[in-house]
Amino acid sequence: MKEKELPRVSEIIAVLQEAMPGDYYLQRGAVLHQAISLYLQNKLDENTIDKRIKGFFDGFKVFIKTMKIQPLFIEKSLKNDILKYTGTIDLYTDKGILIDFKTNSIPKSTTAQLGGYTLLLESEGYQVKECWAVCLLDNSFRIEHIDKEKGKKIFLACLSIYHFKKE
Repeated sequence: MKEKELPRVSEIIAVLQEAMPGDYYLQRGAVLHQAISLYLQNKLDENTIDKRIKGFFDGFKVFIKTMKIQPLFIEKSLKNDILKYTGTIDLYTDKGILIDFKTNSIPKSTTAQLGGYTLLLESEGYQVKECWAVCLLDNSFRIEHIDKEKGKKIFLACLSIYHFKKE
């Protein structure tokens, strides 16, 4: 398999058959993630934030300030050549916390998603101490702690099914 053909974590966990968000929600999430990334790099003009993501973005700012998060990296793409997949980490902190941002709700598949990201980080020599799914709400947030070991097991099961279906 060539690198560009490697499946992404989101494609792999689709075997869980959860309803995938529509294009509007995928695009909104992509724009929000871009705004978060630019903000954390001190490159964001907040006057350019679309009103459709403003409340979620404000929830993110409350989260960063309240939790005193120090990112080690943001929106980092990684690949695992042995397991043959890729993924983009939303945020990994200096304290070994892996964070994935969601809006409005946290789907059950997030456990597998964070498991896949944990395996990516570990394959690069990073230690993941905790996994958090952070649900950004209108000017607020909610944290759900994810069991990383359970997530890794579920992700590996999804990966096996994914490769089986592709055979």
